[in-house]
Amino acid sequence: MRGLARLCGHLGDFALALRINLRQLECFNQVAAAGSIRKASEVIGVAQPAITRTIKDLEAALGVQLFLRSGVGVTPTKYGHVLLRHSLAALEELQAAIADLDALKIAGEGQITLAGPTIDNSRIVPGAIARLKKRLPLVKVSLQVMSQERVLCAVQDGSLDVYFGRRSGAQAMSGLLFEPLFQDRLVIVAGARNPLAHMVIHDIADLMECPWIIPSVDSSFKSYVDDFFRDHKIPAPRNSVEMSFGSSMWRYLEEMDAVAAMPSNLVADEVEAGRLVVLKTDNEWLLPDIGIAVRAEARSNKLIGVLIQEFRRVAAQRKAELQRLASMLGL
Repeated sequence: MRGLARLCGHLGDFALALRINLRQLECFNQVAAAGSIRKASEVIGVAQPAITRTIKDLEAALGVQLFLRSGVGVTPTKYGHVLLRHSLAALEELQAAIADLDALKIAGEGQITLAGPTIDNSRIVPGAIARLKKRLPLVKVSLQVMSQERVLCAVQDGSLDVYFGRRSGAQAMSGLLFEPLFQDRLVIVAGARNPLAHMVIHDIADLMECPWIIPSVDSSFKSYVDDFFRDHKIPAPRNSVEMSFGSSMWRYLEEMDAVAAMPSNLVADEVEAGRLVVLKTDNEWLLPDIGIAVRAEARSNKLIGVLIQEFRRVAAQRKAELQRLASMLGL
């Protein structure tokens, strides 16, 4: 009997949902946003009596009063506030579904090429590609690692679709639209058991006698590390090893009580997991924006548009994580 009661309840909910249509929800949201039926009428171009009738039909279907009416306008009741919260989410989901269907019709089995100097160790790219593939599973995606100069030239001549990396000079990015996703900073990291882990380093020069890991020549951020030393009038560390970013780096940091200058984006997960620590110093170095660049005409490509949407979503999440990490470290 309880199962039957639950089934009847679900059927009742389904029947109620069928009595609520999209036009009613859109009209309800417009009235709530405008604060009056007259203003909503001007925004959506529908006569006031029609809007009033639509709201009354919606209230009748739900069996509750959605607005309190006064001489100056309307305000949502407690029931109206609940419906507003859920209806906005429902309309957003519907808009996303329509966008997915639109993209699938036009580019469902298309392909996209994405390249950059940090793609192989980026924490942003895998998330954006995964979200893209969940929406459009048949799309072919090619990721390539190459120098910033080569990628930008390839995107400009159309042999590649999207550049992911740091902002470059105006001449290098001529003809491209660059959208910044977040800004990173260099931080000095060490293994969790390094004696320096809980010290405050007032002068970065005090670390020059430590073993260091220096980014290898092919690393996309080596030039920024070189600039960091030069701008702080510090000679390059004498006791150093050139090494690419990756697991070998973490092992060397632990074995040698070494330190390294790294973009916080690349080490945030290791820091939060407790495998690395960021040394607190009085020195700071902000890096150029990380973002994506495409040819101006490519922005109208539906598939590229979907990919850019996913980059924005993943980058916003990553930016929040970096801000939380910076706050935790007092940076």
